Amino acid sequence: MCPDLYCRFGHGTPDDVAATVRAQGGGHDDSVVADCAAALTWLTALPESNGKAGIIGTCSGGRHAEALSPARPVPPIDYVPQLAAPLVGLFYYHTPSYRPQAAMDGWEKVLRFFGRHLG
Repeated sequence: MCPDLYCRFGHGTPDDVAATVRAQGGGHDDSVVADCAAALTWLTALPESNGKAGIIGTCSGGRHAEALSPARPVPPIDYVPQLAAPLVGLFYYHTPSYRPQAAMDGWEKVLRFFGRHLG
């Protein structure tokens, strides 16, 4: 499931909506948390749900994933020792070019991690 966290900013191409979000200072934490909480409630209520859910985010989505932590607004590295949930981190060097092999490697790691902890 992928909740539309930017629906309040209008519609258009992904680039247009992203530009609008940036121009307005980004998505607001309270809206992101409320939208994700509603999505989680709906998802875990499905008959086929095992009650477990995970969250991933890239770029500002990583910031949103961190905002859902009960430990916020502590910097992420400071609360890692107290986490009560498994964590996977994927880091890369910012380059202007898309690297398909690195992207596929990252997805494989995320899917394997979810399979191990949510399956």
